[in-house]
Amino acid sequence: MIRSKAIPLFLALISLSIVLQAQITFSTTSFRMSLDEKGAVVELADIRNDVNYATAETSFLVGVKSYGSILDPVGFKAEGEHVSYLFPGELRVDLKVLNKGDYLRLEVVAVSDEKRTDSLRLFSNV
Repeated sequence: MIRSKAIPLFLALISLSIVLQAQITFSTTSFRMSLDEKGAVVELADIRNDVNYATAETSFLVGVKSYGSILDPVGFKAEGEHVSYLFPGELRVDLKVLNKGDYLRLEVVAVSDEKRTDSLRLFSNV
């Protein structure tokens, strides 16, 4: 009886572990920002007051306007403080998220094809 209940519990814990690993979080003393495995913003939290300001709509740290059209990200990669959003046509935007103690600073490190990029849109909604 115990064995039959332990297997589903074990599988549930493994699934939860995979979900938690897929999320990346940047925190300061009073603020927390979390991105899911696709790079969507899932948390913009005031830690002291326990309030999450992230919208229910899917939004990303950056979007691209190219030749008059808004492009949605098709890929995302994160490693440490570096995040990269991939867009159609092999267009890539690399960002660096810096913890400045009281706030996070987003820096655009690189845009793979500036000629095709009309503008960047910060906190872009799909």
